[in-house]
Amino acid sequence: MSALRARIERFYNELETLDQRFPETTDSDVCDYLHETLTHYFVWKQSLAKLPQVYGMFSAAGDRAMCKVVNAFLTEACALADEAGLEAGQARLDVLQDESIETEGGENYDLFLGHSDEPLELEPLEAFRFELGEYDEEEVSGDDEDEDYDHKARRMSRDAD
Repeated sequence: MSALRARIERFYNELETLDQRFPETTDSDVCDYLHETLTHYFVWKQSLAKLPQVYGMFSAAGDRAMCKVVNAFLTEACALADEAGLEAGQARLDVLQDESIETEGGENYDLFLGHSDEPLELEPLEAFRFELGEYDEEEVSGDDEDEDYDHKARRMSRDAD
């Protein structure tokens, strides 16, 4: 379980880093989409074969960056939760909402996901979430910034290990 806890902590740190580049990361719509995604795939153990591309970020670059963080987390955390024998449902929600897990900035899950006493019901995610669409903002970053973010995320991953 300590490996899963460490992965969750790293995930929240990655979201905190993402928030520095894309402040909408902690907007309520983004948090709701993130919560729905984690509930669907991590809490209810649904197949990772098709993952969302839209999280309500203001730009395609923001959604792409969020996808990288979330997809990597789901791939690793679902495997770790299975290895730990965590059942689908409340047990997995509880581990995501562990108040003792804090980011380097002192934040916890609530800033990024909100709180839920019980898991959301298992429902299909909305179809528009699986294909990048139109955005209110123009592209605000290029490949250099994506590479810089990837480098920071890899460094955080190594530091956590």
